[in-house]
Amino acid sequence: MYKLSFVYKTLLIKDIEETFENSFLLTYNFSVQANDIMKGCGYMFTFKPKGVCSKQIQLQINGDDTIDSVEFVGGCSGNLLGLSKLVEGMKAQEALAKLKGIRCDSKKTSCPDQLAKAIEEYYSQK
Repeated sequence: MYKLSFVYKTLLIKDIEETFENSFLLTYNFSVQANDIMKGCGYMFTFKPKGVCSKQIQLQINGDDTIDSVEFVGGCSGNLLGLSKLVEGMKAQEALAKLKGIRCDSKKTSCPDQLAKAIEEYYSQK
């Protein structure tokens, strides 16, 4: 039995019951932030970039501060897929240092710079 309710920006998942082979009942009570969806060992953090073609960045940083995955929504798909693959497995602070301040043409920012901002925001909310 799953009961879901939304309260402000928090998704509450209450009374999740699972029956196991030896017929005992386990009940969970927990909550997760709506923009931090649990995935693997880390959390999928969602960031809305500004001043670039990409509309959303989804970032997962594991407990050892290694970037597990990056997904961009919108933008130059080939370049952003390449960027995502290059930073996967990299320490988040190393990626931040390498990407921060990169500009795209005459814009004051770029998708790599916005990824650096996403990493900064992730750590500011942690």
